[in-house]
Amino acid sequence: MKLITLDQRTPAWHEWRAGIIGGSDAPAIMGVSPWTTIHKLWEFKTGRREPQRDNPAMARGRAMEDEALDAWSAHTGELTAPFCVQHEEFTFIGASLDGATFDGGLLVEIKCPGEKDHAAAAETRQVPAKYWPQVQHQLACVPEAEMLHYWSYRPMHATPHVLIEVKRDPAYIDAMIEREIRFWEAVKGDYPPAGDAWAAAETVYLLALDEAESAKEQLKAAKADLIAAIPKGQKKLDGQAVSAVLVEKKGSLDYKTAFEKTLEELRYIEDLPPAALELLESFETGGLLEAFRQKGSSYWDVRRK
Repeated sequence: MKLITLDQRTPAWHEWRAGIIGGSDAPAIMGVSPWTTIHKLWEFKTGRREPQRDNPAMARGRAMEDEALDAWSAHTGELTAPFCVQHEEFTFIGASLDGATFDGGLLVEIKCPGEKDHAAAAETRQVPAKYWPQVQHQLACVPEAEMLHYWSYRPMHATPHVLIEVKRDPAYIDAMIEREIRFWEAVKGDYPPAGDAWAAAETVYLLALDEAESAKEQLKAAKADLIAAIPKGQKKLDGQAVSAVLVEKKGSLDYKTAFEKTLEELRYIEDLPPAALELLESFETGGLLEAFRQKGSSYWDVRRK
């Protein structure tokens, strides 16, 4: 464990964090952060963007961290201290640990989350996906660590604390470190993390998109003019190069509502045989319908930010 002698939350600590990839940066680099993007993180690391300010929920969580760490110590009987550490091979990778035992064998990550995140942790006993890169990043920075405790603390909840044991995931760490290296190369090279090829294609795409949107509005207006030129009561008109036909169709059937109403009516029928009741239950839970689901597909959703 390569220690960095810094007191957390001090100006020197903030300066150090700005010059490395920290644990809280990892979710953005891995594409799972709900708060920021890898591009915004790059803008911050290259001085193009101001650091994000704490919102009330973040400020509340930070204010409770000492209390939460004391509760963890009381629960586990372990004593820890906060440390700043640096990756032994890649010095631009580091972490501010909420707590680590003095031999580095056990780390602790404190979260004082909102109701939704804490309830999910209590129910699933799994680290929320948005925090998984952070805890694995911390384990990557401390090779001596055999385990990390993810400690979700919300004293007003029916389950006031949740302890989740996190083991090192070597395959995930390797993939994450590779992405972090590429990201840092983009920071030091002062080019967007998506790459120059993407940036060039992005410019062409935006120009084409602007032209397409302009053409769409022109087309909409021209179509309205054509329809306005059709004599009242006439349902078809042929021009020299364009024709127009009034198309009439019935409204679509609301199969979902009809299906639900039918199930509701069947519930009132007495003495339904067991097989029919099982069929009803299968319909209501969606199990029977899943057998008729067609093959899924995937596509790229490309849009202007």
